[in-house]
Amino acid sequence: MADSDPFAQQLAVGMTLPQQTMYFAEYGAHAKRYNVAFWLAIFTGIFGGHKFYLGKTGQAILHLALTLFSLLTLGIILLIVDIVQLRQTVEKVNHQLALTYAAKAKHRLPEASA
Repeated sequence: MADSDPFAQQLAVGMTLPQQTMYFAEYGAHAKRYNVAFWLAIFTGIFGGHKFYLGKTGQAILHLALTLFSLLTLGIILLIVDIVQLRQTVEKVNHQLALTYAAKAKHRLPEASA
């Protein structure tokens, strides 16, 4: 996953090999995949399933509540909007994950002092 993400690759520049190894292992294990988010949106999106997958729990609960209280009408409208914006949302979530794991790798494995 990190191999195909230029943003994740760019963050690794300047890291030591152990830092890069830790970073790519953690990022790769937690990065979200567009295909998974898309199929969750198709099959469970009306109830916010894709939002739970992307770690947006508050939005998922709101989506679920609006769907239930509006007798599916708002849920369908929100789902259409979410599917249109899904690729950008997954990319944004992955960029945040990459930043988080890059910072953790640099903090846990500081560069050796010369």
